[in-house]
Amino acid sequence: MPGVKSRPSHSLVGRFRQCVDEHVPRIVKVGDYAKLLRISRYRLNRKVNEQIGTTASRVIHDRLLLEAQRLLLHSESTVSEIAYSLHFVDPSYFGRFYRRRQGVTPAEYRRRARNHVAELQAIDVADAFTAEI
Repeated sequence: MPGVKSRPSHSLVGRFRQCVDEHVPRIVKVGDYAKLLRISRYRLNRKVNEQIGTTASRVIHDRLLLEAQRLLLHSESTVSEIAYSLHFVDPSYFGRFYRRRQGVTPAEYRRRARNHVAELQAIDVADAFTAEI
């Protein structure tokens, strides 16, 4: 894997976050990001914790969760298809990962989010109708 060139104007944590944004879900291991950044896993975790108060793996998981939410809301793919597209070995592991982080299953999140969007659209239509009257 080619390394990420250091830029004086960008902090290590900023470069790490940029790498995560570019490479999730293909890369999900802290050690792989450390290699990209040409530092040790220990140093990466220490710097992330010092600057933003969390672990490097948490940053990766948060980005993975965001991508999962985007796919659940904006695609017609099944939950299993989404799990595989995010490089989970098994859809049930994806379900546990998601439920542990969000408190609901991926399917329940999708249902609730789509219902919420439909309610907002109905409100917009009603507002537009009353504005015309």
